[in-house]
Amino acid sequence: MLDDWNVSTERAVEIQREHASRILITPISQPVRYVAGLDVSLCRDSDRGWAAAVLWDIKLGEAGEIHVLRQKMKFPYVPGLLSFRE
Repeated sequence: MLDDWNVSTERAVEIQREHASRILITPISQPVRYVAGLDVSLCRDSDRGWAAAVLWDIKLGEAGEIHVLRQKMKFPYVPGLLSFRE
C-alpha cells in the first residue's frame, strides 16, 4: 500500500526508513534502452515549485517524453526528507 505523502515530519522519517529497508540493488543483466531524469526547482519566496521529468531514449539519442509541472508545495523543506517535498 502506498503512503499518504501529506504527513508530519516524524511520520515522513518513519516512512523513509520503512521504504529504505525494501531497496534491492541488483546488477542490470540486459542492455538499457531508456533512462529517466527528474528534477525539482523551488522558489524561496513562494510556496510553488516546478518539476520536470525526461525519458531519454538511449538508442535514438533523444528525449522520448518530457513533462513539466508547476504546483504548490505541500511539504516543508526538511534536510534529509527532500523526497517528500520534491
